[in-house]
Amino acid sequence: MLPSFSSISIFSFSPVKGVRRAVTTPQSVLDMMDLKGPEYREQVELLTKMTRQPDAQLRLKFGLMAIDQAPSQEMAGMVPLEMMILQSARETIIWTQIQPAPAANFVLLDWPSTDANLYETRLFVVGSDSAMSIESLPYFYDARREEAVQAGRIVMPVISDAAWGTQRPA
Repeated sequence: MLPSFSSISIFSFSPVKGVRRAVTTPQSVLDMMDLKGPEYREQVELLTKMTRQPDAQLRLKFGLMAIDQAPSQEMAGMVPLEMMILQSARETIIWTQIQPAPAANFVLLDWPSTDANLYETRLFVVGSDSAMSIESLPYFYDARREEAVQAGRIVMPVISDAAWGTQRPA
């Protein structure tokens, strides 16, 4: 059983595209995901049909591609990315490691891949005293990038000027 949170936020950030999604969700959505009951199975079935991808991670990458290739912001907003993020989290070990905190922040970081997958992704669940701010996402990405560089693990690109928006540090 998941802990209860006073605030649940879902974010998607790319060093190329910037903030793709920043939404809040009620505790009932996490509880539904945790139980994997009929409503959860319906959501999985719907997204599987929509994307033709049986795997949660592949559905998530399909959602990113759909947003990036959408002909308008309105169409991009119709992609249920937040559900794809939560389903992806639910199908990984991340879900079993969620700890009690006043706020839960699901943060998806993605960047262009060098292979046919189109996107590399990393998903984090960050417990904190309050919801993360949208302005903190580039800094969160930069910190994860620096950790990856120091560990020699994965190659994450530098954040583009467009993705920083108006808050790029001097």
